[in-house]
Amino acid sequence: MDTNVISTLLAHETLKAEKSAAEKVVKSLEERIDATKAILIEQLGASCEAVCEVDDDEFAITYKPVFKEKVNKEALKANHPDIYEQYFSKEISYRKLNVKRVKKKKKAEAAVASAAANAADGIDVAA
Repeated sequence: MDTNVISTLLAHETLKAEKSAAEKVVKSLEERIDATKAILIEQLGASCEAVCEVDDDEFAITYKPVFKEKVNKEALKANHPDIYEQYFSKEISYRKLNVKRVKKKKKAEAAVASAAANAADGIDVAA
C-alpha cells in the first residue's frame, strides 16, 4: 500500500481517537448543563416564565411547551399507500466512509512497521 495512504490512514485513526476524547468531555459538560436546567425547572414550578436579577444583569427564563405536528408515516402508508408513494421516496443523500481496525498488531510489530514506513518516507522520528 502507498505510504501516503498509510500515513493518511494512521492520521485518520488518531483524529478519531481525539474526537472520541472530545466527545467524552462534551458529554460530561452536557450532563452538568442538564443538572443546572433541572434546578431551574424545579425553581420555576408551574410557571412558564421568570425574571431573575443578578447584580447588574437580568435573566429572562422561560419554560414553555413546544408543539410539533408530525405525519404518522406508518399509518399513512397503511391507509393511503398511493399518497405515501407519491410524496415519500428514498434517495441516496450521502455515502458513508467507514474505517475500522480489523486486526490489532502487537505493539513491537507496529513500531517496527511504523519505523520502516517513516524510513521509506525519509522521515526522521528521532528529531
